[in-house]
Amino acid sequence: MLRKGISVIAAATGALLVGQFPEFFQQYLQRLGGSLDELRDRAAEILADAAAKDLSAEAYIASFLDSPAHALEGARMQDSLTRLPQMEEAYRVLSEAAPWERAGLFLTHSDSLVATRTLEAFKPALPVTPEGLGYGLLGAAAGLLLLAGGRHIRRRVRRASQKKRQNA
Repeated sequence: MLRKGISVIAAATGALLVGQFPEFFQQYLQRLGGSLDELRDRAAEILADAAAKDLSAEAYIASFLDSPAHALEGARMQDSLTRLPQMEEAYRVLSEAAPWERAGLFLTHSDSLVATRTLEAFKPALPVTPEGLGYGLLGAAAGLLLLAGGRHIRRRVRRASQKKRQNA
């Protein structure tokens, strides 16, 4: 009876934890979109400022980088223009992903800063969508597999210990 109860708890815990992924993903994608909008605005400002001075973006940023008093701002501008295509690609890939692809693509295309901020503000939700239920079932299976693996390891250790005692 206790063993069955522990199995139910392991399955429920896995289902509740993994079943939150679709909601986390949705909140992450909203934050990524907002960050992307901000980055596009920043890039547009940099390009407009460069054009107003009749310079390429690279030459405009280099003028900041060459000035000790403005090098930090130049590095920030350079970072913005470098991150923009990466973030646009990540948003495109993640927003077009099928439900079963999202977890794997999230691991390879997520922005760590946006993911951290999403996690800090994350609000769990009841996974009642088909996607949420699917991830919940996957989590339940993972919980049961972890429990079974732990039991298997414990049995092997116990058997090895018993053999040592018998041979001693």
